[in-house]
Amino acid sequence: MYRKSNRNNRTRHLFPIACIAYILVCLPLILGNYTNSPPMIENGGQLSPTPTTTVSVSSPAPSPDITNTTFEQIYQQKIWTPEGGGSGVGSSRVNGLGASYILRLIMMKYRLTKLLDAPCGAAMSSWMYTTIQPLKSDIPSFQYYGVDVVGSVIHANRAKVIQEKMEKFVQYYRVDLSASSTTTKASLPRLPLHYDIILSRDALQHLPYQLIARVLHSYCETNSRYLLIGSYLHSIKSGDNRNRDIKVGETFHINVLQAPFLFPKPLEVFDEPVICAEGVDSQKSLLLYKLNTLCRSSSLLQFVQSNATVSEDTMGRMK
Repeated sequence: MYRKSNRNNRTRHLFPIACIAYILVCLPLILGNYTNSPPMIENGGQLSPTPTTTVSVSSPAPSPDITNTTFEQIYQQKIWTPEGGGSGVGSSRVNGLGASYILRLIMMKYRLTKLLDAPCGAAMSSWMYTTIQPLKSDIPSFQYYGVDVVGSVIHANRAKVIQEKMEKFVQYYRVDLSASSTTTKASLPRLPLHYDIILSRDALQHLPYQLIARVLHSYCETNSRYLLIGSYLHSIKSGDNRNRDIKVGETFHINVLQAPFLFPKPLEVFDEPVICAEGVDSQKSLLLYKLNTLCRSSSLLQFVQSNATVSEDTMGRMK
């Protein structure tokens, strides 16, 4: 299933090269008082293996129309700059070198083949595009699935897949992980479940707690093996950088190990060097969890229950 490679020799010099690239690309932006806002999510579908599962938020959540319009505008108007296909500087190929290395390392180490990128953003114009082909080369049975709520982004991703003749191992779907299953069940695409790993790099920090609870619930419902989730473990906890409830489309430096999330200790922690994302205080990390263990943890269950009313059937499966 896997091919041996000389990646140890290749990757030995990866981070020095990456650091040089970061400086060359990002220094002019910083000196020019460049500002950036990272990506978020919208509405259009949800992952859910059973039609009986429902998530109804205790207080009114943002309507799908408002959410869809907000995120469509962000990409159409390039509010996060054209970098990464409109997903922002943090999704550029330079700033994704660290995440690419980490993802390939994990998939090889744990012998994983099926990746769900949720949400994927403009993946075919970002660092992920230059990661998929090496993964396919290292792992011949590799399969990639990308989901996002922005219809125009999914359309562009699919067009690039056809152009590059990658249809056999790359698929994109328009899905809103934060939507209630009752509102999107009719248009829910038929996605395979039981992924080997879910990547959630830059998403939760752009959602209010209610929708974060729904997204986490959606991840758990896939019955996947691992979750690789982005977090700001080293940010200064002051001002807008602390965990806080926000409106859809705003941002905060999420730390899933701090209240109100209080995730348990991850299986592994990987520091991801990103210089140009969200200013100077942007040391990011990627945390690896066994999804089943995380979804059954008391802290996650408490967060989901306190921010959304989940059916007893669903909570029973999570416990």
